[in-house]
Parts: sequence; structure tokens; C-alpha cells
Amino acid sequence: MARQRTVASRHAHVPPAAGGDAAPVGRDDLLGRLRRAVGEAVAGRGLIVLLTGEAGIGKTTLLKEAARYAEGAGARPAWGWGWPGGGAPGYWPWIQVLRALGLDDQLSREAGETAADDAPASARFQLFDEVTSLLLAESRIQPVVVLLDDLHAADEPSLLLLDFLVRRLPAGAISVIGTYRGPGPGPALAAVAARAAVLPLAGLPAGAVAQLMADVLGERPADAVTATVHRRTGGSPLFVQQVSWLLKDGQTGIPPGVREALAERFAALSTACTAALGAAAVIGGRFPAGLVARTLEQAPEPMAEALAEAARAGVLTGDAPGAYRFGHDLFREFAYERLPAAERAGLHLGTGRQLEADRARGADVPLAELAGHFVRADPGSDLAHEYSAAAAREADGRLAYEEAARHWERALAAAGESPATTTGTLLALAQSRWRMGAGQAAGQTYLTAAGLARRERDAVGLARAALGLHEIGSRIWWPAGQLVTVLSEALDALPEAPGATPLRLRVMGSLARVLAWHGLDPPRARALAAEAVTQARAAGDVPVLAACLLAQHNALWAPGTAGERRAVAAELAALAGQTRDRELLIEAHLLAATDLLELADPAFRAELDGFTRLADATSQPRFRYAALARRGSGPPGARHRRA
Repeated sequence: MARQRTVASRHAHVPPAAGGDAAPVGRDDLLGRLRRAVGEAVAGRGLIVLLTGEAGIGKTTLLKEAARYAEGAGARPAWGWGWPGGGAPGYWPWIQVLRALGLDDQLSREAGETAADDAPASARFQLFDEVTSLLLAESRIQPVVVLLDDLHAADEPSLLLLDFLVRRLPAGAISVIGTYRGPGPGPALAAVAARAAVLPLAGLPAGAVAQLMADVLGERPADAVTATVHRRTGGSPLFVQQVSWLLKDGQTGIPPGVREALAERFAALSTACTAALGAAAVIGGRFPAGLVARTLEQAPEPMAEALAEAARAGVLTGDAPGAYRFGHDLFREFAYERLPAAERAGLHLGTGRQLEADRARGADVPLAELAGHFVRADPGSDLAHEYSAAAAREADGRLAYEEAARHWERALAAAGESPATTTGTLLALAQSRWRMGAGQAAGQTYLTAAGLARRERDAVGLARAALGLHEIGSRIWWPAGQLVTVLSEALDALPEAPGATPLRLRVMGSLARVLAWHGLDPPRARALAAEAVTQARAAGDVPVLAACLLAQHNALWAPGTAGERRAVAAELAALAGQTRDRELLIEAHLLAATDLLELADPAFRAELDGFTRLADATSQPRFRYAALARRGSGPPGARHRRA
């Protein structure tokens, strides 16, 4: 049994690659580097190698050879792919890797549990730590080689997780071999490449082109034919293979580019076959034949024959019973781009409707996939907004904040003429941008939402935008005057009605904190905070009362008020215990420690110890940093601003 292998088995002799298809021609030097990466994993010293080059240059072929060699060496290959077509969920390559290792639910389960307990940034760190620890633990049972294809098409959270894993590879029996199209990787992929051995793939030499052509034609071509194909293709294995297939079919007048070669291939197919390929290209790189038939509203039998024709032509290959995949992404791209715009949009709508029905019947259809189809069908439609918003909320739950922001951006484009829908979408987009660390962009989005709410006399929307902007302003620098203006407008706009009371009191408390913290109007800050506390206490709303008490503690901060502030901190601690609010309890301990120190009360040490103990137990960086800053014999802080 593979899982019962001992750690010592990693140091066994590494055998040659298992039998089967011949190794890629003209790539001996690269194959040596990949086999070394496998050997290092078997020896317990993992590393990362990245292959880069244009589409069709042979990157995936080399990955397949590395996988075959890994199996022969006693390692477990685990594949993951970036998805270039849109609609895939966050962490998609890693979900595939974990599935290959029999751990298919680990990523989604850990993301959900972590999101429920901790703040976004620290929760993502914990998720990365747990997933990579799981992979390293798996490699101690049997060495693992992770094969990640098309990293240029991977989502940013997946690349961040890869970067996290790369730093831990030397400590495990796991190597990573990835591919991406160059040049110019994005920032997240560039960060990974900086830690990797990057191997660029160039075109094949003339001798390798002749051998590759012979594999297709069944005989070695004449030297003059080889020289012509080599010159026209630049030695790209894909180009060579496509031109060679056309030569085998007796085609002439081969053009010098892959688009022309693909056009020749598609021209030889029947009308039914090219129509099926167009619908399949809309669905994705891998697709079930039944979905193509339903999208085109055709019977299964003629559709099966049309797809079989494409398979015979080498455009498709069998992927699973009743399913196919395109032989290369360029086949799919060509089939997709040759569709007229109106037909393409109609096929996306039809596919989306079919997948929507499948999901209603219980099928596992990602919301992101549905959103992608409806956006491409009509980016301004109600369906585009509905499913983009749903996909964004689902991505937020997986801590894939960059993905969530992209979905909210598409939802915003489909918000239509409803000001309320637009304002709500802007607020959600701002929150996702803030969670992904784009503070300035989030703040500007909140300001846009506030402007729209102001024009539409939407008091609730204005208040939510003001509170969001205040949250950003409490963590990063933001113009105090702008905060005061927006919060004051929101406070004036909210009616003094029972339904608006909780929101109004939160705005009042936030305004008091800004006025106090920046020293703009301390007397008004104290008055606002006191009024907010009185009304919150009367309303019996514990979370709102806690927020207002925090504002009051800030507003009271001045020489000679430590005793009064200490009473506020004690009430906050009591409320935290009542509601089991861990964050509030941590803040209450820090406030009490500061107040007691000012009173020269030795009891401050116990409060400070309580704060540091709780802060160390949380995974939130802001609390842990605050604990480190105050650990020792020094004071807990001359003034507390919410950690």
C-alpha cells in the first residue's frame, strides 16, 4: 500500500522512467532538470521548477513525462490546472491537487471553518498553513510531485498559496513543477518565479522537428520538407504537429501561423462538427457530450457522431465516458473566436440555462461558472447581476477576496438603473476590496456609494458607506475632514425612528471617535458618545451598546478621567462575556490595563497579562502586534485606538 511506505523508502534507488510512450524529442536537458526535481522530492529535499514558453511549445508534454518518471521513482504525481476561460472557483488548481491525493474536501472545509472564526487576513494565513502542512504530511507517507499546468491562468489566491508552499518545500518530500505562458507573468506569479528554477522553452532544432514529423507521418520526411516546416513553425512542437497532420491529410498551401493551420483543420470538418465544437468551446476545455446536445437542442445520437468526427480529426480527445476535452487550448480558442458575437452570446445563455437547471437538480455546478456564462451572454442582464453577486458571496466565504471583488465588479456593471441595487453592489465591492488589502480603492468605492446614496436620498446606504469608510480610516490614514463630513451627513440623514436607531447610533459613535481621536472637537465627541450610550442602553441592543461604549472610552480620554474610563472598560468586559465576543474582550482588557496604569493601580499587570494571553491565542495580526508592542514592563499604551 502506498500510504504504508516508510520515510526510509524515499532514499531508495530512483529507477528510470516507466515504459510507454517515448520521451519528448529534443528536450533531453530539460528532462534532466525535471528528473532531478523528482529525485530531490524522493530524497526529502523538495524544490520548484517552472517551465515557461509560448502556447504549444511543449510545456504540458514535459509535465506528462515528469509525472511518468515520478511514478517510476516511487512518488505520487498530483495534477492541477489553471482555468483560462473564467468561471472557475478560487483555489481551483489546488482543489484538483488535493482531489488527486484523496483530500478533495480539505481546502473548502478548512476555508469555511477558518472564515467563521477569524479575521480575513489571518484566516487566509491559517488556511495556507494548514493546507501546506497537510501536503507536507502527505509527502512523509510517500513523496509527492505536484504538477501545475497553465499557472498564467490560475487565480491570484492559488498563486499566493503556491508562494507560501514554496517557502516550505526544502523541509518536505514534495517538489512542484509548473508551467506558464511567457513572457511577463503577473505580480503574484512573478513572486513565485523569483523563488523557482525557471526554464524557458525555445523551439525545437531541425533534427527534433524531423523526428516529431515522422511520429505523425509514419515516416521520416525529406530534408527539404523538414527545413520548410522548421522555418515556418519556429520549431514549436504544436505548430509542427498541426502542420504535419495537414501534410498527412494531403493539404497544401500551409500558412505560417497557427491560426491559419487551425483554419485548415476546421475547414475539413462537417458543418455539424464545427457547430458542435463552437458550443463545446463555449462550455469549456472539458465538457460532457450531453451538455453540448442540450445547448444546441439536438438529439444525442447526431451530436455523438459530430463529436466523434472531431475526435477522429485530433481536435478532441476522450476525457471520460461520454465526455471530451480539446486537444489543446488553441483548438478551443479558435473554435470560440470564429463564432459570430450574437451566436456566441446565445450559446452562453443556453449553456447557462442548462447548467442552472442541472444545479437546481442537485448537480455540482459552481456559481462562478454560471456567472461567467451569463456575463458573457449579456453583461448588463439581471442574470449576470444575480449570479455574479452569488458567486462573489461564495468566494468571500472561501477567503478568495480577489475573486469576490472581480465578481462584484461584474455585478456592478449589471446593476442596471436601480440606484438601490447599484448602491448595495458598490458597498459589497468596497468591502471585498478592503478585505483583499486594497484600502485606497475600497475607500474610493465607499465614497462613490455615498455620493449615489446622497443623490438618491438613501439614508441607510449613506450610513453604511460612512461606516465602511470609517472602518478603513481606523486602520490606514484617511483625511479626517472627509470622514467627519460623510459621518455627519449620514447622521443628519438618518431619521430618529425605531428601525433606524441601531444604524444611527453606530454612526454617532463613529463620528465621536473621529472627532476625539483627531482632536477636532472633544466636547462634541463626548456629548455624541454619551448620547449614543444612553440611547443604546435604552434600546437594549448589546452589540450597538458595545460599539457606543468604545466610542465613549475614546471620547473621554483626557487627564483625570481614568476612573471614569475604567468603569466603561469594566462594562465592556461584562458585555463581552455576555455575548462571547472574543475581540471585544481583548479590547476591554487593553483599555482596563491602560486606565489602571494611569491610576497607578498595580492591578494593571493582571489586565495586561489577560490581554496578551488572549491576543497571543488569536490568529489576528493586529492583536498579536499590539501584544508584542506592550509586552514587558512598559506601559500598555498612552492612548488606545481600536487595535
